[in-house]
Amino acid sequence: MNNHMQKLIWTFIMVFSISFMACKQTNETNNETDSTTTVDSAEIDTSVDTDDTQPMETTIADATTTDNQSDEKEVKPKEKTSEKTTSDKKQTATNNTSSKPKTVTSQTTTTTTTTTTEPKVSSKKSPEPVEPIEDTSPKTTTTTSTPKEPEPSDKKNEPTVDEDKEKVKPAPEFSHSDWDGLLRKHVNSSGKVDYAGLKADKGILDGYIKNLQVNPPQSDWSKNKTMAYWINAYNAYTVKLIVDNYPVKSIRDLNGGNPWDVKNITIGGQKYSLNEIEKDILLKKYKEPRVHFAVNCAAKSCPALLNQAWTESNIQAKFEQQTLKFINNRQYNKLDKREVELSKIFDWYASDFGDVLGFIRKYSDTEIKDNANISYIPYDWSLNN
Repeated sequence: MNNHMQKLIWTFIMVFSISFMACKQTNETNNETDSTTTVDSAEIDTSVDTDDTQPMETTIADATTTDNQSDEKEVKPKEKTSEKTTSDKKQTATNNTSSKPKTVTSQTTTTTTTTTTEPKVSSKKSPEPVEPIEDTSPKTTTTTSTPKEPEPSDKKNEPTVDEDKEKVKPAPEFSHSDWDGLLRKHVNSSGKVDYAGLKADKGILDGYIKNLQVNPPQSDWSKNKTMAYWINAYNAYTVKLIVDNYPVKSIRDLNGGNPWDVKNITIGGQKYSLNEIEKDILLKKYKEPRVHFAVNCAAKSCPALLNQAWTESNIQAKFEQQTLKFINNRQYNKLDKREVELSKIFDWYASDFGDVLGFIRKYSDTEIKDNANISYIPYDWSLNN
């Protein structure tokens, strides 16, 4: 037993001497070596760290613990570190001090034998109890960079130029639908007008008038579409004139008895009168005599106001319908074989019809002789309500 102890002590002294010399040499050549790069001696062949690191148990200390714990307690922490470093780096020490290779080998053998019988390292007092937990693994600088969340962009919800183009809808095509709704609601099939009801819906009427003002006929419009526009404009402005002054007995009670020459109609920035719309645009430009049965002057002797709007698609059919109804209605015209009493419209606008009797025969349900006597019925200007 004494021989065994002597060998252990001799081995401890030799290893301590070698450790001291190796530590001194390493401190002189590598003062700035990172203390955290210490790893297992089987994986690292060079560079010894000399900074203060966590105290680790040395294999020599484990061998000595069984016989002399008091000697182990007296070892300073820094000396243990040097002892551990030398034990971990025995290959380096062996290269630098080649005189004692066998001693180092016996040390290794002793360490292997005694480690299995010694108590766990946790029974030792560690001079720095916190650091071993923090530095248990080699200090490999692992930078776990948290990926940056994409910064919210103010432009995220901004539409692109193409999206803007898609969102820009073309302006809706001008429509007479509001006017059509008013006519269907407040005008019956015989053309009698409920002006009191229209006055209650004056907001809709005024809105339609404003649409007319900013939507004049375009050069690419068809003849039928343009004519329908001007007929609706004439009738709407006439109705508005009555509604704005209602109750009134006759349209001739307004504007000194001649409201048709007053330029109170604005369309596309230009001023018009009712007579200009009827005579200069509809009759003179388009030379369509059936226009006389489409426009309404708000009087009982006027052709009946159509109870729907005129449109590009219905204008020709409505021209025929209104002309037939007007000519064959004995309220406006009394037709016999040899005697005809006609509306004053055929007298005032005879030039628009050309051969008046020939025009009447075209639509009349009654046969009329060529030599029939023609007279005209007095015009009733009372309101068509």
